[in-house]
Amino acid sequence: MADSQLILHVKGTEQTTTLPRQIVRAGIAKGQISRSQLIWSPKENTWKQVRELPELWPSQKLAPAPVARVPQGGTPQAVSPQAMTLRATQPRAVQPLSTGPKINVTATRRVQAAGAAPAAAASDQPVKASATSYLEEPSDHTFTVVKWVCIVVGSIVLLLMAANYFMIDEPLNVRMARTAYAKVGVWGHLGAFVQPGFIIIHVPTGKVTAEEMPTFLLALAQSTPNNLRGEPFDQVCLTTGLTAHYSFSGYAWRDLGDMGGKSPDEIRTFLLKELQDGSGNLLAAPDPSLGDEAQAAQRARVWNALTDYFR
Repeated sequence: MADSQLILHVKGTEQTTTLPRQIVRAGIAKGQISRSQLIWSPKENTWKQVRELPELWPSQKLAPAPVARVPQGGTPQAVSPQAMTLRATQPRAVQPLSTGPKINVTATRRVQAAGAAPAAAASDQPVKASATSYLEEPSDHTFTVVKWVCIVVGSIVLLLMAANYFMIDEPLNVRMARTAYAKVGVWGHLGAFVQPGFIIIHVPTGKVTAEEMPTFLLALAQSTPNNLRGEPFDQVCLTTGLTAHYSFSGYAWRDLGDMGGKSPDEIRTFLLKELQDGSGNLLAAPDPSLGDEAQAAQRARVWNALTDYFR
């Protein structure tokens, strides 16, 4: 593409036009010529899109502007910028595509319309102009595919959220509304929204005091619905954020729900025996190597950490 004149395909037709290189580059820089515009490449003997011709991009230095002509034996004639622009942008006579550069039929950039006549057998034969054979821009379906993928994924997420709400969250809140902690505002869902054996219950901070913690967890256990199979969950996780921080085995949580009428101290003792971290490890398991005072101090630390977490 070293010539100063470039041959451009006229979109929607079988014709071409010739423009100076600097005018084409200026049009590309201003967005007047798109990156999909076809330009003839004599070097490769095929049509190329602007995006395949980096030497025409705005990052390259434009060719110098034309200078005023000097008549023989006279003085230079001033040429106004308007006149220069008008001359530069004036296209040459449009010529039929069949009389212009030959198009390599094996080039990937030549696309025939539906119902177009078969391509010439020889790769160097020119394409004859006809009403059914012409060049058109390649279509791009990437946006359509991405759009439908987003729609499908979004629909699946919405269905999972709706299922969790009607099967887990709503029953939990309806039952909690009948307790003394109706205004705490807990909400729950399956683990990762798809694990039927796990339930995660979110508890807002600053709603439950340390003294209320035993009876609050008792009410929460009594209000927790069964899993999708109608059985107790394998694991019940508690958190104030997005991931599990404390947890109980499903059987311990069910036994806690059966402790109605027990004193807060009895409930507290049971909770410390069954309380686990988010990974399912017991936090205050009995340790025969520790004395009674050391074990009591350990249980006190675990309980204080629990109540502080939900403050």
